[in-house]
Amino acid sequence: MYNEQPPGDEWPTPRGRLTRARIADAAADLFAQHGIAGTSVEDIRTAAGVSGSQITHYFHGKQGLIRAVIVLQVDAAIESIEHFGPWTAAVRGALEELRNHGTLPPDADPGVSLTSRLFRKMGHHSISHGPPRRERWAGGPTRRYADRMADVQEAQRLTPKGRATRERIVRTAAELIFARGVAGTSIEDVRKAAGASGSQMTHYFQDKRSLVRAVIAFQEENVISQHQQPELGGLDTFEALELWAEQNIARQREANCIGGCGFGSLAGELAESDPEVRADLAAGFARWEALFRDGLQAMRDRGDLRYDADPAVLAAGLLAALQGGMLLTQITRDVRQLEASLGAALDHVRSYARPASR
Repeated sequence: MYNEQPPGDEWPTPRGRLTRARIADAAADLFAQHGIAGTSVEDIRTAAGVSGSQITHYFHGKQGLIRAVIVLQVDAAIESIEHFGPWTAAVRGALEELRNHGTLPPDADPGVSLTSRLFRKMGHHSISHGPPRRERWAGGPTRRYADRMADVQEAQRLTPKGRATRERIVRTAAELIFARGVAGTSIEDVRKAAGASGSQMTHYFQDKRSLVRAVIAFQEENVISQHQQPELGGLDTFEALELWAEQNIARQREANCIGGCGFGSLAGELAESDPEVRADLAAGFARWEALFRDGLQAMRDRGDLRYDADPAVLAAGLLAALQGGMLLTQITRDVRQLEASLGAALDHVRSYARPASR
């Protein structure tokens, strides 16, 4: 049952718990029938036989209801653990990222048993009692990950024509935001540039925030694909890393140093605006950094780097050098800052090379 803590940090009466559960169950049924985009808060209110103030009190709005349904679905999946494979794989990946970044202790096992315990701490079989604060530490990051999964699943349920329309809107929004920033781009700007109707905009995106999160995911995929080009291999040789640096410098030179990094510029504008948006950005950077870390780890395993080289530290340095260099290049309109920062970062990596690999 859903057990998101209500306003005021207090848990409701037994009658209140039943009301909240009835609303969450109604939302789950309607989402299953009509999808998230096709279900309004008014639909849920009517189906549950409650007032609008009750929905606001227990869930704060549609986003809270979506989270409630996610937790309900997870609870159902845990009851049938043999059918829990896809969720386990997804959540395990999220937990590994949390462990790698220090949110989980180093000895935490992000396997199925931890996944099960984690979701139980989020509220499994505990609707009658609020989980102690010490047991809620993982709820936020995991639910944010689940939110992104829900967005992806919603997009995947669209028809081919619907997916194409949604992708066109997101691509257009990404281009406008890259040129003008999030604050300088309105929903109406995107609608006109994409040639979409107002009803299409509201069908695919609840509000500007959901569109911005879609743009974050779009830019994340762009940057990941750029780093997975065949000529870069697995970023696991000195030659591949040098080519990567040359490509980034060439892109900035061709753009006359305008715009900077599509993903990094979003982070600069949005990092302090919304905790969940910041979490989306952090997850994207973690995924990006992991590409370098894996490549450097392969170099160390192969003997190209000395054993004392730390792939995680070197990977963080490469990404930081790129972001810092991009920002300075964008400000000064001079590519030399990017050349200098990437050159210094690569020199640091080379300083760990075994003599035969230099």
